[in-house]
Amino acid sequence: AVNAFNVSARELRFILKMGLEMPTTHFFDDFSHVEPSVFSQSNSDSVEWLFNLLCWDYKAGPEDLKPSAPSFSPLGVEIDFSNGGWAMISNTDKRRTKIIDECARLRQLQTLPFLEVESLLGVCQFAETFTSGRSGSLVMRMVRREAAKGKACRSEVVGSLLADLSDHVAAAAPRWISLRRSARPILIFTDAASDIEQS
Repeated sequence: AVNAFNVSARELRFILKMGLEMPTTHFFDDFSHVEPSVFSQSNSDSVEWLFNLLCWDYKAGPEDLKPSAPSFSPLGVEIDFSNGGWAMISNTDKRRTKIIDECARLRQLQTLPFLEVESLLGVCQFAETFTSGRSGSLVMRMVRREAAKGKACRSEVVGSLLADLSDHVAAAAPRWISLRRSARPILIFTDAASDIEQS
């Protein structure tokens, strides 16, 4: 179902880009676009108009169609442009709390439900990509390997690994990306690009 929807979402993004010339992307079912504030209201109205024209059902509540702002949270990821020249990317407090609480709940169980562990690791893997890259992948791999043993898994080992995973998520710092570069670009001309007779 997720793969099928992403195909549709890519088509909607293509229509937005080619039909409305609007640079946008999609996080599964969240369509986020970044633009100068002077165009924000017009572009938001255009997206709604296009989706209505296509008879595409979408959530229109105040929590879903939010006004333009320097920070937004698609699918549990917080993206903040309010610090001039920088973009801050982090997991929302709700996402972090969910992971930490789930780790604590699983640690209390006598038997480890493998599907629930896999679900938790899927959320963690998604969260990792936006903050600390692969730094938590080793712990997640060890949890997955131990949980895959089923009844033979050592619950005390898994409990310790889940505690490490919880600590890692709690300590993960936001990622800062510079939107401006002071260094001048280096131009390298190749082939006939620098040939005066060809210019």
